[in-house]
Amino acid sequence: MKNKKGNVTAIAIIIVIVITTTAVITWLVAAKTQVSVQQMITQLTAPAQPITLENQLSVQSTPTSNDTGWKLISGVIGDSCSGVVYDGRVTVKGWYVMDTDYVEKEWMLKIADSDMNKFPEAFFGGVKDAAHNANQKLKLVDAPHELQKELRESTKENPKQITLKGYYLYCEGFPVVSIFPATESFKQYIKK
Repeated sequence: MKNKKGNVTAIAIIIVIVITTTAVITWLVAAKTQVSVQQMITQLTAPAQPITLENQLSVQSTPTSNDTGWKLISGVIGDSCSGVVYDGRVTVKGWYVMDTDYVEKEWMLKIADSDMNKFPEAFFGGVKDAAHNANQKLKLVDAPHELQKELRESTKENPKQITLKGYYLYCEGFPVVSIFPATESFKQYIKK
């Protein structure tokens, strides 16, 4: 009992360290998952559109073109978790970069800033948000060996021009693109 004051001090220090560590971890997780203020304002100020069965059916049954020339052939606009598939034709400048964002390393198609506005709105999660789309990487699924080689040799300063015809986005992972029409490349994702 002689050293009771020392034990109380040690326990108090340990409690402070645990609380501080918990606060720092919570702050780091919150900072990583936090939505940008501009994106929140855009979403809050956007006019609300009622969701009705009629609206959902018309969106799903009528292919929709947006200002980029892509036509929705499957999924629901604004809901990437429905597995949106677009068909179109767009020529962009890009190059391959080695992606290490996930466990496996893979070559990803990086798109020039000047060509980012050529993709469907779904790529931007409903808003053209630079923070959300900062990496500008797409997964090119069907590039022939020669094109893959050319893209690996290309750089930001010397990009390769490539024509894309299919686009698929699911709520997890990178958008997937194809040099062939979506009806051929992404037929397994097209819901009828």
